[in-house]
Amino acid sequence: MVLPALSTLDDDLLLSILHFSTAPDLARCRAVCRSLSQQADVDALWERHCLDESLQRNGSARPTSRTYCSWRQTWLDSRCEGCGRTYMVKINLDGGSSSASTWHGAKVPLCKACALRSLFCYRTSASDGVAESMLPRLARRYAPLGQFVVRICGRNMDGMVKELGLVREYEQFVEGEKRLTDLFASGARRSSQQMM
Repeated sequence: MVLPALSTLDDDLLLSILHFSTAPDLARCRAVCRSLSQQADVDALWERHCLDESLQRNGSARPTSRTYCSWRQTWLDSRCEGCGRTYMVKINLDGGSSSASTWHGAKVPLCKACALRSLFCYRTSASDGVAESMLPRLARRYAPLGQFVVRICGRNMDGMVKELGLVREYEQFVEGEKRLTDLFASGARRSSQQMM
């Protein structure tokens, strides 16, 4: 078994092995056992991943400071809620409906691709199933109102498209979605003709 073998390794050797881990693997290592969790929490391991993604520490570097933030926490705070990649924009969950007021002050971090998907769901008035299928992780996070959160993010993203310089990328995204829809429709027509 691997776990007893890991516990016999010297701390320096274990750190050397963990140095080659990806950030998601480091996060998973924390769930294995206490000793591995302590080694996977070493700030230098997380700092490398944060700097690779050009992330700045979210707070003070001094552990005794009131505003201290570890590199691990900085990495976790920078994840997109739609897919887990580094987020590009934090979108407010405010206004519009009475249900939105229950998320008072909440902000949803989304990467560019997930922000464009939420905007598409809002602008096309996508059905609940479509909204959930385009951003399933976000919809599950805010279940049972996930499809509404996807649309609220899209509505609030609508006003930010120009200032973020995403107009052309959104148009390309819509063209791609239209081509996919046409492709599925033509495939369905062909299969129904073959059945006749």
